[in-house]
Amino acid sequence: MIHMLFIVGVLIMFPVTSSYAFPAKQMTARDCKNCHVLTRQEATHLLRGLNVTAKEVKFAPVKGLFEVLAERDGKEGVVFIDFGKQFIMQGVFARVPALVPKASEEQQHVGD
Repeated sequence: MIHMLFIVGVLIMFPVTSSYAFPAKQMTARDCKNCHVLTRQEATHLLRGLNVTAKEVKFAPVKGLFEVLAERDGKEGVVFIDFGKQFIMQGVFARVPALVPKASEEQQHVGD
C-alpha cells in the first residue's frame, strides 16, 4: 500500500506534458517540406519492384504521405509513399462526410 502511494505521489509531482516531434508554435504546413523530401529518381527506385517510373512527386492531401504519379507500360496511376519511405499504398482519398474523391474536389476548384 505504501509502495502504491509512493508511485502515485511521484506521478503527481511530474505533470504530464505533450510529446510532439516539434513544438506546436513551430508546426506549420510548410515544415513538412523542410524535412521530408522525395525526388522522382528516389520514388522510381522505391517503386522498382512494381516496374514503374515516377513522373511527378508531390505532397498528398493526407499528411504524412507523398503522392506519386507513376507510369507503367504507357499507363499512368497514382501511388502513395509514406514519409518514412517504408510503405506504398494505392487508392483514393475521399473527404468525409461528402465522400467526394480528393482529386475531383480539386478539379472543381480549378474551374472556379
